[in-house]
Amino acid sequence: MPTGNELWLGVSDEAARLALNSVFGTSFSKKEWPGCVRFSGELLYDMFRPLNSKLNACYPEALRALGLTIMGTSHDGDTVVGTPNGRRDMDGWSIGLQYDPIEVGSPPVFGVALTGRYFPTLLDWRSEYGTLEDATDLRAVLKEADLVLPILHRELPFTKGWPILLVEIFY
Repeated sequence: MPTGNELWLGVSDEAARLALNSVFGTSFSKKEWPGCVRFSGELLYDMFRPLNSKLNACYPEALRALGLTIMGTSHDGDTVVGTPNGRRDMDGWSIGLQYDPIEVGSPPVFGVALTGRYFPTLLDWRSEYGTLEDATDLRAVLKEADLVLPILHRELPFTKGWPILLVEIFY
């Protein structure tokens, strides 16, 4: 089974349901959770859009906080970034809901992906193709998280106090 691990600033399972209800005024009940979110992708995407606009606006500041250089935009809209390891086409931050009960069997996670797959997101800038390398020194990654999370918290104050989660993702 092709899986990988990503870092998310977020909440999981019941805390994810409560956070969604609090942030967006939804009323996902314990009875219908988490099955209801599996088929509500478009609704959630529309709800997330204004928050993702805020995250996109502060993303360049987060890159600069890590000492990375913004070089421009790629043909498909990714941010082109100069890093000590070379050029990276980076996806940027977005708030979302990760839930895959069939392939991974994990509970839902609501939050902001700090690493990604195929293209780096932020804390995985060392890797040309994103996500965490097999032998990533998490101490260095978490030090960088300390630099960028205040920027994210300023834009999305409800994320203060959320943990950084290691989330298994099915690719």
